[in-house]
Order: sequence, then structure tokens, then C-alpha cells
Amino acid sequence: MLFQITLHNTQSIRKHITTIVSDQVFMNSNIVTLQECWAVDNESYNIPDFEEISRNRLMGRPQAFGTINFCKLTVEPRITDRIEIENGNSNNHVEISGFKLDNRLTIINIYNNPSSSLDLLKKTTFGSKGLYRRERKYPDSWRF
Repeated sequence: MLFQITLHNTQSIRKHITTIVSDQVFMNSNIVTLQECWAVDNESYNIPDFEEISRNRLMGRPQAFGTINFCKLTVEPRITDRIEIENGNSNNHVEISGFKLDNRLTIINIYNNPSSSLDLLKKTTFGSKGLYRRERKYPDSWRF
């Protein structure tokens, strides 16, 4: 099956949800991944015919970071695993969210704050508690 995946730096999903819902590129996609969405834990976002699959669970007031992933309702039953990783502080942070489809395809959505260090990105992605260690299926050549 061929998937259409749309990625977008929303700079506030709350502010741009109506634009997303009215845009046929998004609505014709099977998977939508958003970065810098300013989403917080106690808010939900409705995109018709889509299900929220994973996001970073940011508490409190909206901040200029975070990721969130949606799949068409026809794709959602095929999700076999969810990924949600946060690392850092307000000035130096990385968020990773994603999911595994049919136990074969892993979709990864990374938001790396522009002021965060390359070391934090490496640690979050390849460190002992990072994505590489979690999945354990990437080649050794990917490690730093």
C-alpha cells in the first residue's frame, strides 16, 4: 500500500487547526505529522477522519515545541506501537514521537529546538534511553 505522509511545522496547532482541516493536501493524506505544535496534555484536536496516534505530553501552558501525529481511521487499526520521548529543558530540548505500522514501518517525528545542542539530539536519538536503544534495529553505523 502507498501512503501519503504530510509533515508540517504548524507553529501552534490550536491557531492553525481550521487551516489544516480545510486543506486538501492534509485531508487526502494517510498520515499527518506536525512539529512545533504548542500542544499541551489537556487539549485534544479534531481532524475529521483522523485519529491522534502519539504526541509529546507537555504539561502546563503551550510552548514553542512538541510533536503530534495523526493517522486516517483506516490506517489506525494497523498501529502496533507508539513512541513518545522528551529530553531537555525549555531552552535545550528535543521531542520525538511516532509509531510503528504493521510491525514493519516506523514513522518518526522529531522536533529539535533551534537552540538545543547537537549532543542532546544525539543523546535523545541514540543514547541509552533514546530511540536507537528503544528500537534496537538500526545499524551500528548510525551510532555516534
